[in-house]
Amino acid sequence: MLLIFLLVALPFLILSFIELTASAFRRIGFSRWHSLLIILGSLLGSMIDIPIPFVDIDSVGIAVNIGGCLIPVIVSLDLMIRGRTEILGAIGGVIIVSFLMYLLAEPVPGAGITLPIYIPPLVSGACGLILARSRYHAPSIAYISGTLGTFTGADIFHLVQGDIVEELTLGYRYEPPPLLSIGGAGVFDGIFLSGILAVLLASLAARFLLPKQDHS
Repeated sequence: MLLIFLLVALPFLILSFIELTASAFRRIGFSRWHSLLIILGSLLGSMIDIPIPFVDIDSVGIAVNIGGCLIPVIVSLDLMIRGRTEILGAIGGVIIVSFLMYLLAEPVPGAGITLPIYIPPLVSGACGLILARSRYHAPSIAYISGTLGTFTGADIFHLVQGDIVEELTLGYRYEPPPLLSIGGAGVFDGIFLSGILAVLLASLAARFLLPKQDHS
């Protein structure tokens, strides 16, 4: 009975996840087809880690996951370069989230650098609401804050600390130790999910808390 329920529920859950994710990308200015293309690339890219050449910390190689890190970062940079957001607000959000994620993230041997899943979206969504001048830019600021802020504060700032890398590989029995992959959980990684959930939270709250037009 449980197996039948899972077989019936799984397609629904997958489709719901895709629709929610696509909705988030549409809220920050992408068309439906572009949104689906980003999601497809993220899902396929979740299986691919790209080692960063000539970069190692304490003899441990570093890689980036395409779906869980590279694509969210590229989307954030695209929003900023194309002027689809308020640059100062986005930069301010990244700084705030980076600082807080650096303080709150914890290295766990065998699991990587971890954070409670609800913290980055809540902080990033709040940054979108506080730093945006209108409801239209709150989602994009929230997305950029959630992705670049989590990427920088939770991952980059911690990985450049050699003692953190040693702690992450503590007890590893093989030589050489495995690559540490940033965004390695793919679309279920904190970088990817932080941006998506932050957009949804900021979009909902902005309807009630922010004006439609920019302040003069």
